[in-house]
Amino acid sequence: MDILIIEDECLLADELQEKLLHINPSYNIVAKLHGVDEAVEWLNDNSCDLIFMDIQLSDGLSFSIFDKIEVQTPVIFTTAYDQYAIQAFDVNSIAYILKPVEESEIKKALSKYKSLERSYISNLQKLISEIQPKKSSYKEQLILTHGTVKKVVSINEIFYFQADDRYVFAFTTFAKRLFCDSTLKDLENILNPDLFFRINRTFIIRKDAVEEWVPLSKGRIKVRMKHKPFEGFIVSRARSQQFKSWLEN
Repeated sequence: MDILIIEDECLLADELQEKLLHINPSYNIVAKLHGVDEAVEWLNDNSCDLIFMDIQLSDGLSFSIFDKIEVQTPVIFTTAYDQYAIQAFDVNSIAYILKPVEESEIKKALSKYKSLERSYISNLQKLISEIQPKKSSYKEQLILTHGTVKKVVSINEIFYFQADDRYVFAFTTFAKRLFCDSTLKDLENILNPDLFFRINRTFIIRKDAVEEWVPLSKGRIKVRMKHKPFEGFIVSRARSQQFKSWLEN
């Protein structure tokens, strides 16, 4: 199991690593990070199975990590304070350990993680299906902008959306990049999930525009689209299994 430790006190991070390896020498500690910005940068480009995360880091509360990037990895929080317990369980937390961290508490948290892991994917899919809007509410067309011109564009003419800094653009089958006045999160709620899938924090792609895909390292997937010779479509590890299921259905 690949484990990431986010702890701003080096000695405590080393102690936690030592205790984890004493519990199971096969655990792989992929990194020990010390701050919010460092964690955001690492998680943007890497993945792991489980995160041990201190709440009060050198550059702020670790909760701000979840405001900056999408994190689907389960988290075990470690902290000297108990006032953050409720907030912790709003952001992927499966356990909350008060410092000093005892090995017995780590074992309890890991046991809970293993029991939840078995049902995590099925429960997540069920939750998504319950909170998504009904198919009757999915958009069939969008108002997009090209220069100063507003255009009514059918969903069938759009083969992917890209978040570019502060903006989102729709790319159409007639090879135009049009400004879309919605966030990717908004689009996930109004687009038919049978047709569109968010592969990472930057792209939403259309199923029938996928030409082929190949597996990459770290569980990621590289996708090639029919309408554009672009090599930047990478499915994150966290979404790779859902992506495969989406293509098959």
